Amino acid sequence: DWPDDMPADARERYLSRVPLARAGEPADAARIVKFLVTEGRYITGQIIRVDGGRSVV
Repeated sequence: DWPDDMPADARERYLSRVPLARAGEPADAARIVKFLVTEGRYITGQIIRVDGGRSVV
């Protein structure tokens, strides 16, 4: 959720820099956690960014 006092134009500016053009949801982070504790359990020492591609831009 967005902070209650965050102006709408600030939200729009932020989202304009996110390639997926939407805010992340708790379920987005939960999916990567689920993957890591099941199929990805052999993965170690990685930084996995759940940011809609913003860190790539």
